[in-house]
Amino acid sequence: MDLEKSLEYENLEESLTDKNETFYSEYDENESFNNVEENESLESLFELDFNMLTNAKKLVQQNISEEEDNWEDLSDIGSNFSETESDDERDEIITKVPNNENLTPCVVIDMLDGKIQRCNSKKKLRRLWQMIGTWQIDDEEVKAKNFLIEDLGVCYSHFLYDQNQLHSSNLKQTKDYMESIIHKRRCLFCNKNKIFFSRGPNCENHSYKVIGKNIQVPCIGQMKCGALQTYHSFVIPTNSSKHARYICMNCYEEKGGHIYQRVGQGIKKDPNCDNLSHHKNDTKKALEVIGYWILNIANSDNLAFQEKILAHLAPILCIINTQEKSETTSSTLLSVQNIKNEVPSLFIILIILILVKFNYNFDKKLNPKNLTSKHFFEFGEALAHSIILAKNELKIHKKLLESPTSIEEYRSIFPSCLVQFYDGLLKTLYETKKKL
Repeated sequence: MDLEKSLEYENLEESLTDKNETFYSEYDENESFNNVEENESLESLFELDFNMLTNAKKLVQQNISEEEDNWEDLSDIGSNFSETESDDERDEIITKVPNNENLTPCVVIDMLDGKIQRCNSKKKLRRLWQMIGTWQIDDEEVKAKNFLIEDLGVCYSHFLYDQNQLHSSNLKQTKDYMESIIHKRRCLFCNKNKIFFSRGPNCENHSYKVIGKNIQVPCIGQMKCGALQTYHSFVIPTNSSKHARYICMNCYEEKGGHIYQRVGQGIKKDPNCDNLSHHKNDTKKALEVIGYWILNIANSDNLAFQEKILAHLAPILCIINTQEKSETTSSTLLSVQNIKNEVPSLFIILIILILVKFNYNFDKKLNPKNLTSKHFFEFGEALAHSIILAKNELKIHKKLLESPTSIEEYRSIFPSCLVQFYDGLLKTLYETKKKL
């Protein structure tokens, strides 16, 4: 058995190593990453754990994404994937060390020049697996390389920032590069396939559990912005990655988060989130979201859930009238006042609500499923009153309306309430017809 095991290790070593492969060989002489002593030999720095490699080789032969394919919490959310693209979520881990350097330009998705886009830099490329945290990476490049992580590159700038500023010191030493994974996941909010990288299942510095569900946001979004942070027992840090829900960079920005922007010298005004002015409307928006959620429940047929929500909301109404305090209202007020200075972020509220199947869209607040014939009658009344209020403007531009010089001029002086009404009606009908 010892002889067979020895032969197995030797064969595994030949397939997983390359004697010509060197790591960190491009560093300047005055740089000292990973606390490597100048007189320490390369052989002693990178000794292979053959037991770990044997287990890794067996692991990649299995379907490691089986447990992710049946998320009960996402079962009733509609799919936005293309018909030609596989909906199956998957993880790809390192299966071999390549024999040569054939790296792509930097695949990291970041906020560059005020826009969320791929870095694409070719300066001093490193292999992506030398990164530490969780990053969203370019979908098309990963697909073009058939999910081969060893062919994906990251620029020197992102490499240094990832390990020296974004993450705690010595975190890199806690996980081997062979643990690096490419995750194909559906974004929790937009429900579209996105590609993420992490060393290990998740980032231990930037992973949270929200109402018992693991949430993963790219680490760059949490550099300064406090949109996702500990809040009572509802949001807590976690090292677990089981059934983690991922949120893409675009949705993170749209739902109240702020991606950190690295600024160079000479920039006087820091564009990054200060957790004050960048979130000044969060409380108002969060209450608006909760209000629409309550209306959604009120229009449902689930009486038991409606009663449960009302029973929990009623005590909060005590804060409306603080003039007369009985013993009951005093105890209720005391419990409310204990948390008055700890306000959850808009982002946290939106995560909690989507986890209970309520995805609020700030641009489309009306849910057609909840509208009745009475609502449409009221819309008609409101539209009529808006037109009446615009009567004076119509009189002023009467001649232009009768003989406009262009369609743009006609549109500009027409009552905006009617313009927007017909825009929404005709655009929706046209786009729906194209899909049929």
